[in-house]
Amino acid sequence: MENFLVLGSSLARQVVQNSELCGKNIENILFKGKFDLCSIEKIMKLKNKTYITIFCLAGNDLLPTKLHKQNNKFHVCLDSFCLNECMLVYSSLIDILSKYTKQVIFVEPPPRATYVIMNSNCLFYDGNTAQRFRRVINSIKTTINIGVFSNQSLLGYLSTTNSKICAKDKIHFSKEAIAIIQKQVIEKICYNEIVRLHANPN
Repeated sequence: MENFLVLGSSLARQVVQNSELCGKNIENILFKGKFDLCSIEKIMKLKNKTYITIFCLAGNDLLPTKLHKQNNKFHVCLDSFCLNECMLVYSSLIDILSKYTKQVIFVEPPPRATYVIMNSNCLFYDGNTAQRFRRVINSIKTTINIGVFSNQSLLGYLSTTNSKICAKDKIHFSKEAIAIIQKQVIEKICYNEIVRLHANPN
């Protein structure tokens, strides 16, 4: 799995840990919270390598959440969000990564804060929230290939086992979802790209 990179926050960490359990080693850049563009750019410069594909798994920019205490009970709800700022972050991220790869695959983060507290002023996941990923990805202008693995695609695979996309914390992927991302995104794309490069070495 040389020359492939997994980039992201705790969602990426889930995939990396699952890869290691499967006996596969793939390079990674892991961080906490939102995209730190300065840090990512610095690390990429230090690595000074090109990658066949970079996989991005992060949800804190698109779906920022907070642990909120209300009536002596805690729940997860959505934090403030600015679409234009998020678009700028993703565009700047691609500007950085495009110097090191010709293909970036974004895995859509799972729905977050789906448990709605009635009669609350908090923000929870809804139809408009679900459109953020597609709107942000579609706003990216670049000459490299941008691919996506959406929640809709993931749910299609999960439907055969009646598994859920989210873990119990309503923030991360379930174990079943991670296994599918590992097989249908990471391993499948890596294999196909290696075969393609061997068939067309120039």
